[in-house]
Amino acid sequence: MLEEYLNRMAQGTIPQEDVVFRRSVLTEPLTEEALLQSTVPLSEVTFTTSFGIEDFPQSSYVVFANEVPFNGCFSTSCTQEQIMCMLFPEACLGKHIFDPMEPLEAISVSGCVRVGTYSGYGYRLRYEGPYTESSCRIGFRSRTTTPAQLLFMDALCCEGKEQFAHQKMLREINKAYCAFSMVPAGNAIASGKWGCGVFNGDPYLKSLLQWVSASLVGKKVVEWEVSYE
Repeated sequence: MLEEYLNRMAQGTIPQEDVVFRRSVLTEPLTEEALLQSTVPLSEVTFTTSFGIEDFPQSSYVVFANEVPFNGCFSTSCTQEQIMCMLFPEACLGKHIFDPMEPLEAISVSGCVRVGTYSGYGYRLRYEGPYTESSCRIGFRSRTTTPAQLLFMDALCCEGKEQFAHQKMLREINKAYCAFSMVPAGNAIASGKWGCGVFNGDPYLKSLLQWVSASLVGKKVVEWEVSYE
């Protein structure tokens, strides 16, 4: 996919947009008491297994990052973070910009352009060609002409019931809240099994925690991609 990006650069077909890298720090984290007293209504949620996170229009895409962001940009594991960085190669520059994320930090990369399509996941990943309007799996204007926003946020690595501890859940809510606070007006949040691979997260718990955070930043539509199969 990087080769496709370089070819488009040589042909002059990559939109001339600014790619903005931003690191956000949550200076006033949410507390358990504040959450229990909150009267903010929950946002509308759309569940689907038909499309990938990166396929949804007018959405900011959650990247299931490592604490050391962009660390696996060019690794062979081909997990979600690596796939997103290959679909949007301009994001890979973040590898040379950012230090490891703290618990109350998240990273946004906006203005990057998608260049490729794929099938499979992990070691079964396969490049399927350049990304164009005709290759898009949902009928909307191609992201090759509409730059995207990627939200890099790292989840805790927890075993079993440990992740249901109040402080662990509060940490995840604050992490997602920090990331989602950077979503521009009019955008939904497209996410999924955040931290549910090698980090052993419970997918139902992680969806609920992200839902809470998205509701607190006033996002009316949250779209979850819930399957990589």
